[in-house]
Amino acid sequence: PDCLVLELWSRLVLPPDLAGAPLPLVGWYIDAPINMYWLEPLLPLFSLLCVDQLTVQPRLSALGHPAHWLPLCARHDWFRPPQPAKDGLLFIGTRNRIRRKRENIIARIQEQTALTCLDGLSFAEAQDRLAGAALSLNENLFPGVTLRIFQSLAAGALPFTERLSPGLDKLLTEGEHYLAYGPHDLREQLAEACAHPQRCADMAAAAQTLCRERHADTQRAAELLRLLQSPSTTLTPPADFPDDRRRRAELGVALAGHALTVRYGGSVGPYLTALARLAQGTDAVAVRAQLHLGLRQARRGKAVEAQRTFMRACELAHGLPPSGPGAAEDLRGTALLRLAQLHEACRHTADCRQILSLLGRTDARLAAALSRPVPPHVPVEDVLPLQLAYAAQALGHHGYAGFLTPKGFILPEGAAELALLAWERAPSEPALSFLFETFTALGIELELYPLLLDALPRGLLSDAHILHTARLAEQCYDAATARQIAAAWRKRPEVRKLKK
Repeated sequence: PDCLVLELWSRLVLPPDLAGAPLPLVGWYIDAPINMYWLEPLLPLFSLLCVDQLTVQPRLSALGHPAHWLPLCARHDWFRPPQPAKDGLLFIGTRNRIRRKRENIIARIQEQTALTCLDGLSFAEAQDRLAGAALSLNENLFPGVTLRIFQSLAAGALPFTERLSPGLDKLLTEGEHYLAYGPHDLREQLAEACAHPQRCADMAAAAQTLCRERHADTQRAAELLRLLQSPSTTLTPPADFPDDRRRRAELGVALAGHALTVRYGGSVGPYLTALARLAQGTDAVAVRAQLHLGLRQARRGKAVEAQRTFMRACELAHGLPPSGPGAAEDLRGTALLRLAQLHEACRHTADCRQILSLLGRTDARLAAALSRPVPPHVPVEDVLPLQLAYAAQALGHHGYAGFLTPKGFILPEGAAELALLAWERAPSEPALSFLFETFTALGIELELYPLLLDALPRGLLSDAHILHTARLAEQCYDAATARQIAAAWRKRPEVRKLKK
């Protein structure tokens, strides 16, 4: 074989020795927006990188790893012959209280027409049911072109999908191959579809034909072959990488494998062994390995060991030559940040403040970050999480959309999670503003909606945040709550004075 193509999605078990593969590796990142927490470390491993969603391309380019957009597709055995419609509108997918937007969409539709909801089906069973549906409801966990779109197309069910789907208009034409809706026109679009069943059936047939011709697995395989054969593609086996890239690839496999086992279970032993070996070096890879081992020690209650590991990382990072704009400084700053976080978690307030002061004196970006607003009249120990969040953002640790660690998790790594910790410790306008900033940057602003609904009756929101909550209610298809919030805000005395 010429190369090995890896389709990378959740619940994989990564071979610990993948960075020594004798064949060039090609990566196809699936559900990339919510899997970057473990996919990002693997970037040095691949000679060619493809992603299923357009939205992650800018981030990967900024990291120095341009990726090709290779959308998802329909498997050849998903196609079904035309069948009489048994279900008018069908939804196949998970339902739970966490997916608030999805539940609101389903509730609004069921107020208007019949909707069949199914879960736990095999792919074959799902295709058989979709083949008997006129419309297939799709709701997006993240903006993009989801697999449910291609399942629906192949089965002959017309997709009825959220309009916020970057890339969909490059593959299909709205009004010809799918119907789209948004928070403000869901009812109208649904009524139009229900009023013209034959038109929907004709669109579904045309969409299935287009899917068979352009968006089946054979077409995607041909697209991938063209990329592989391009003169701009250089295929190099990881076994032949230069030492520096080989070590970065080994670190990536260890970090990704460890993240997957923490999330889904499995043996962490091989990945920890690799991290311990890599940590014995004297380069940036060794620093990153030490930082990760220190985080694991801290989360297992071994604070003294974690402090020693972070201190070694600080000393080693201090001696590194700059390898790019801010590269060595970022590692030094990150090592000190983790040490400050450890002191904060152990309630060593003075030590944490001392390290933050040092960070502010040695890095202009951190000095600006640490001068951002903090809540007044709050004990200093409760201000520290927000300052740590500011520092994490300045160092480029924004967090990941797909794996916000649970409440109470020791030493969260990203600014978004530290902002949550800051809000839990001391709810304030600066903490909430930073929560909006960090969650919006990750594209998960709607995840704040439950928090805002809880804070609203407690009087914790500013006027700007109240109006923002109303806008999020609209985006969550919760029109009644949006109207209630807006009406209550308009009745406030200060608002009435402004109107006069």
